[in-house]
Amino acid sequence: MDQDGVMIVSEWVKSINSPYPELYWVTDTWYPNSWEFRFEGEGVPENIRHFFLKPVVEGGQSGFFAHGPQYSEGGVYALDAEGNIIGKGFAESVSYADTAENALAITGLPYNEEIRQALESPSISDFDKLIIGIYLAWPENQEKLIKLVSDM
Repeated sequence: MDQDGVMIVSEWVKSINSPYPELYWVTDTWYPNSWEFRFEGEGVPENIRHFFLKPVVEGGQSGFFAHGPQYSEGGVYALDAEGNIIGKGFAESVSYADTAENALAITGLPYNEEIRQALESPSISDFDKLIIGIYLAWPENQEKLIKLVSDM
């Protein structure tokens, strides 16, 4: 069931530490730290149409994936509009920090614009998407794709 709603980041926390500063330097990136949710419609029970997620540990819990990207994560309390705990959960925020330089340093590669551009994901134009869709519309091409994927 689809529901319309709004999520508002109501508090941010800045990443100011690193578990291994010699490998993963501090990015000084801001991450969501508290969230407010509001839902409309008949399908959402009244007691959870408006609630908040607040971190269990204040100040943010920032870490790094082994290949360089930074993330923020931690346990959260779900609170109703009056501030009563109605549940517990887990929140994670990824891809806020630009850690390309960090990832290249871990691999021993130099950080320069040429290497950075080589690592960026290429964008696919709307025209290319149309051509791909047309190509896949033919049954023989669909069969080739299914075989290719099933052989992986």
